[in-house]
Amino acid sequence: MVLVDVAWHTWNRFWTTTAIVGASNAGRAQSGARKAVWFVVFLAGVACTVYAVALVISDYMGFPVETAVSLVFADQVLRNAT
Repeated sequence: MVLVDVAWHTWNRFWTTTAIVGASNAGRAQSGARKAVWFVVFLAGVACTVYAVALVISDYMGFPVETAVSLVFADQVLRNAT
């Protein structure tokens, strides 16, 4: 039971002291309705961020890539240092 108490305390402390504005506002809200609203706002922001990152990655991966590699071996005379 001690582990559960420590985990719960850590969880609550994170939500009240984090620098993530929406999450800390949700953690410090006094009423359950305000917490719910702040969590919805926070999750909407996270969803928009994930969507934007996915669009950037999709756009990046959509560009065609053409790569040509050729190896040319030249005849070279190696000189020995004596």
